[in-house]
Amino acid sequence: MNKYLVLSPILFVAIMWLIKSPYIATLIISAILIPYFLIKEKPKINKITAKQVLLTVLAVAILILISSIKRQETEITVLSILAIVLLGPINEEIIFRYYSFKKSNINPIIAAIISTAFFAVAHGLDPMTIWVTAIAGFVFCALYYLTDNFVLTVIAHILANAILFLI
Repeated sequence: MNKYLVLSPILFVAIMWLIKSPYIATLIISAILIPYFLIKEKPKINKITAKQVLLTVLAVAILILISSIKRQETEITVLSILAIVLLGPINEEIIFRYYSFKKSNINPIIAAIISTAFFAVAHGLDPMTIWVTAIAGFVFCALYYLTDNFVLTVIAHILANAILFLI
């Protein structure tokens, strides 16, 4: 089985579950993952078209509607904002969409199912959380597949989390 498809999500989920504080786990993962990703992968920023912007706005709207079904109240602190609104989405898009989905180089539907399953489990084992997060994972995979623009999936994830965090 492809190392990108399962290894990076398994490591991510293991770290999140081993470190009892999701905020601290997010900071630790970010300190390692983001510099590694920027140095090793050297992601390029593709030209963004009007169609891609429209797809991103549509994805954010869907994510907000779906995620509002299972909203969790979160205390507003600098650490929670940093982890939930900025670093968490960046980490998750690198792990679940860039590595597990895109870089696995297998059938996109199979890659989406597997990366989304890991994405859902990373958010908890409550059945409603799994369903809501799985739908969100598929939306992110679809956005990445349709736009072929990693930056847009990161922006969509950050925007959706920020809006849900603030309402």
